[in-house]
Amino acid sequence: VQATARVHDAKVSIARVSGMPAHEFRLLVCDDDDRRLEDFQRWCNIFPKLDLMAGSEGSLKEVLLVRVDPCWAREMDNLRCGRAALKSSPDRLRCDREAVLCAVSFDGLALEDAATELRGDPEVVIAAVHRIGDALQFAAERLRADRNFVLRAVAIDHRALQHTATNLRADSEVVMAAVAKNPQALQFINRGDKRLMLAVVSQLGQALQYVSKQLRNDPDVVLAAVKQDGASLQHASECRRADKAVVMAAVTQDGRALQ
Repeated sequence: VQATARVHDAKVSIARVSGMPAHEFRLLVCDDDDRRLEDFQRWCNIFPKLDLMAGSEGSLKEVLLVRVDPCWAREMDNLRCGRAALKSSPDRLRCDREAVLCAVSFDGLALEDAATELRGDPEVVIAAVHRIGDALQFAAERLRADRNFVLRAVAIDHRALQHTATNLRADSEVVMAAVAKNPQALQFINRGDKRLMLAVVSQLGQALQYVSKQLRNDPDVVLAAVKQDGASLQHASECRRADKAVVMAAVTQDGRALQ
C-alpha cells in the first residue's frame, strides 16, 4: 500500500481481487475503538509513524473488512455518486453520519442539509471542505471559530477563509495558511489592515498586488514585499517605484527587478 494512497484506493484493489463491490464493505482499524476508515483518508495520516512499504512485521497493522447490508450499501452508493441528494433524503439518512459523509464527498454543499449535530462533526465538515471550501459556511459556529480547525480547513481550500470567524480572518497565521494554498484568499480579508498585510507580504512578496491601493504606496509594506521578492516592485505605486531605498532593496533581492 502506498502511504499517500487513500482508503478508497485500497477498497478498489480489494474489490478487484474479491469480486465484492467496494461500496458493500467497510474497513476498520483493529484497535481499542475499532475505528472505521473513511474513503477520503490517506494511510499516511491514519498511521503517521507506520512504514507501509517496509514489509516487516513491525510495520504491520490489522485492518478488518466488514460487509454491510446490500440495500444500505446501495443507498450510500447513490449518495456518494450523486444519484440521490441528501436534501430529498429521509431524516434517518440526514441524521446518519455515514450517509452524510457519502453525500458531502460528492457535493460539499450538501452539508447544509445534514442534521445539526453532524454539521458540528469536524471530520464530516472536513470531508465537505475537501470538495469545496464554501461548505464551511454550513458548519457549526463553534468550528468556524476554532483556530486549529480553521487552520486545517483553509489549508485544504482557501475559499474556506471567508466563512471563518471575523477575528480569525485577521489572524496572520490563518491568513498565510490560506494564502499558501491560493493567494486569492486575500480577497476575503481586510486588505487595508497594515499590520496584517505586513505579515503577509513579508512571507509572500507577490501578495503586494492584492493589498489596498493605499498600502501599495506605503513605504513599510512595499519595502517588506520587495525584500522578500524583488519582482513585486511592479505592484507598488508609481511613487514607491521611484523610491531609491525601495528600488535598491528590490534589485538587491532580484537583479532583474527593474526589467
